[in-house]
This record gives sequence, structure tokens and C-alpha cells, in this order.
Amino acid sequence: MTNPRELVKNVANIFSLPDIYFRISQLIDDPACTSAKLAEVIAYDPGLTVRVLKLANGVYYGRSQRVETVAQAVTLIGTRDLRHLVLATSTAQAFRNITSAIIDMDAFWQHSVCCALAARVLATHCQPQHRERSFVAGLLHDVGQLVMVHQIPDVAWKILGRLAETGGERYLLEQEELGFTHADVGAELLKSWELPASLWEPVECHHTPLEAKLFPVDTALVHIGNAVANTMNLETRTSDPADVAYRMDARAWPICGQNETVLEEVALEVHAQWFGVFEVIWPGSSLIY
Repeated sequence: MTNPRELVKNVANIFSLPDIYFRISQLIDDPACTSAKLAEVIAYDPGLTVRVLKLANGVYYGRSQRVETVAQAVTLIGTRDLRHLVLATSTAQAFRNITSAIIDMDAFWQHSVCCALAARVLATHCQPQHRERSFVAGLLHDVGQLVMVHQIPDVAWKILGRLAETGGERYLLEQEELGFTHADVGAELLKSWELPASLWEPVECHHTPLEAKLFPVDTALVHIGNAVANTMNLETRTSDPADVAYRMDARAWPICGQNETVLEEVALEVHAQWFGVFEVIWPGSSLIY
């Protein structure tokens, strides 16, 4: 039987972050780096330029004035948040060529974007300085599923068949069948990309938030965001609090100092932003047209 590390090792050359992300990260870590230099590097990548400008001009940042240059966008977003947003869009591109009859990629990224936005809204109430970090962790929480359907499609199909027949929780069926879950695989992938624990631990523990030791608040936010995304009705702009409560561990609320009264606000914000952000993260989707 395989394990998460082995699965990730086998896809290291298939699912990898683009060089532009690491170049931007190096610049941000350089004390002498300027917004102009960052803008210059981003401008070399037309696709990334478009995505950064779309985010800066969209409802995501609530701008009333038009952002026309990458330099303006970098100044607006800030270097710390820029790193996270470049990572978010780069990750989606890393999986752009995956093909599978097992998973609906449009639906996968729609769920991921909704979870990311919910985690970001929740973060504004308890750690606003890290809301983009919460967004990225939410966006990446299920990437282990993509590795699994690519590497062990027969097992993934079997687990989905059992899920359709019996219901229950996917991660529990994975644990029973494999001895590990997509959360474990996702965390291992992020570790292989040398991403920080503030990202991989929320991914690893997004079903079991009380197990988080290093970043419990981030993990609680992604856990709640996942429950919201699983219950979100994008047509009615609602997320049933009772359904959310059923799908999450209530002990996650006090970890992030919040309660279910914020769910209405979260649902409204996710509804207002999801389409614009989804279009940036996963362009070309049939859901856009």
C-alpha cells in the first residue's frame, strides 16, 4: 500500500508551482525589493498580470477607482498578500492539465473558491492581517483529492462509489480504505513545495481542527469555511446554519473566537465575490458562460 509521501513524490514533476512564484517570493524576501521591481517581474508573465489586475479591480478588494497598472496593484495588495494571491492563482494553473473522468474540475474549484472566500471573511473578524493566508489555505484544502484521482484512480473511484451508496464523510472512507486521507496528501504536496506550516497544517487538519498544534485559528477558519462551502446555495445567497453545524465540529468556533451568528454575513460575501474570483482562479470554465 502506498502512502501520501510516495503519491506526492510520483507527481513532483507533474504538479509543480511555476518559476514565477518562486521568483516573486525571492524578491519579496529581499529587503531591497521595491514595488516597481515586483511589477516588472509580474509583467513578464501576461497571464499572471491579467489575474493580478482582475483581482485588484474586482469586488475582492472593493475598489471604486480603476487599477490600471501592475505597479498600482502591487501597492494596493501589498507584498505579503501579493505572495499569497500569486500562490493561489499559480496553484490552480499547476493543475490545469489534469484530466479525469472521476472528478468535475469546475465543481472542484468552485467549492475550493467558496471555502477560500468563507475562510477569508471569517478571518477579518479574528486575524485580518492574515486573511489572504486563510484564503490560500481554504483554496488548497482539497488539492490532495486531485493527486489521488491522478495517482490511484481505481481506489478513488471505489471510495466515491461507497460515498454515493452509503453517504458519510469522504475522508473517513479514505482513512478506512487507505490508512490516510486527501488532507494528508494535500499537506504532503504543500510541504514538497516548501510552503509554510501556516498553509499545510490547515490543509492537513481541515476535517479535524482540534488536531492543529501550530496554527489552530487558521485551521478552524478553513474547517468552518469547508462546511459553509459544502452547504452554500449560490442562487439564494444562503447557507443553512443547521446544515453547517451538522457538517462541522462546533468546537472550532471558540478557537477562532466566533459563533454561528456570522454565517449570514459569510454567505452574502461569498455569493458577492465567488464568481469574479472563480473566473480569475479557473478561467475558461463552462460555469463562467
